[in-house]
Amino acid sequence: GGGVQSCRKQWYQRRVRVKLYERIKFLQTVATNSPPSSSHHSVGEASSADDVTKKYSTQYEAHLDPFSAFNRREKQRKYASLNSAERVTLGIGKMILSDKVARHGVFFYTI
Repeated sequence: GGGVQSCRKQWYQRRVRVKLYERIKFLQTVATNSPPSSSHHSVGEASSADDVTKKYSTQYEAHLDPFSAFNRREKQRKYASLNSAERVTLGIGKMILSDKVARHGVFFYTI
């Protein structure tokens, strides 16, 4: 009964806080890409916000999918094992596939 409900509530609250931190990180990246503006926070508010951010930062990092981290490491390992010609070919392929105009150009060139 009560112990299970308490654990669920704590788990849910932690999950909500981690999601909130994820949103904060997103807004920070958006803010760094926008023109600078003056801050309206006092020093005490900023340090308090930094403490909260640091607290949930580690939980956010732990929340990230371990499979995507493994996948990223495997891609890096495989890329490192490619020779220079294969790396150039892969780079050109990625460039062509990432650009709509390049894809159309290659498509019509091959026809």
